[in-house]
Amino acid sequence: MGRIRGLLLDVDGTLCNTDDVHFEVYREMLSALGFNGGLPITRAYFDTEISGGANELILQRIVPEFSAEQRVAFALEKETRWRRQVQGALAPIAGLHDFAHWADSERQLMRCAVTNAPRLNAEAILTGIALLDWFTPANLVIGEECPRAKPFPDPYLIGAQRLGLEPHECLVVEDSAAGLAAAVAARVGCIVGISTSISAEALRKHGAQHVIQDWSDATIFNLLS
Repeated sequence: MGRIRGLLLDVDGTLCNTDDVHFEVYREMLSALGFNGGLPITRAYFDTEISGGANELILQRIVPEFSAEQRVAFALEKETRWRRQVQGALAPIAGLHDFAHWADSERQLMRCAVTNAPRLNAEAILTGIALLDWFTPANLVIGEECPRAKPFPDPYLIGAQRLGLEPHECLVVEDSAAGLAAAVAARVGCIVGISTSISAEALRKHGAQHVIQDWSDATIFNLLS
């Protein structure tokens, strides 16, 4: 690994974990559609088929009979329900604020948030965990605003470009299979998985070179020191 000058950080599941809420909302809405014969989706299905993905790509795959208009309407309703349920209940992953202070004061690392969450969701999370000002508005990359969302490399390539860096100068932290696939495809300098959603074994299987449990883990500090 060469010298790391920038951080490309996923948001939901990496800085703040609301996957439980996403799971509940998807389960309720898909059950109401009669998806899977009306049987509620399992958490394992959510983790492998939905978590970390962009709504448009998820819905194209799991409900291919939906029209474009139906996909848009479903996604809007899903995200509205999510924002309603998480309001006032957002918390940073353990150790995040201390890491952010260290990254600034000790390493002067540039950073960009790179997420498949819609912009309203991403801004709600960053505001709720008091980190919106840590990222400049230009350094919030939204998957659905890119030519292609994760698992394609576009969001991470754009994130590196926004920092004025090459991908190999950046370290990515991700919690999902889709995000890790994007980081691998972008050929970033280092890929760290955070085990908030899936196991360390699964993170490594999908491309994580290192795994942390939370932001207090010494591994992330050692990699950047």
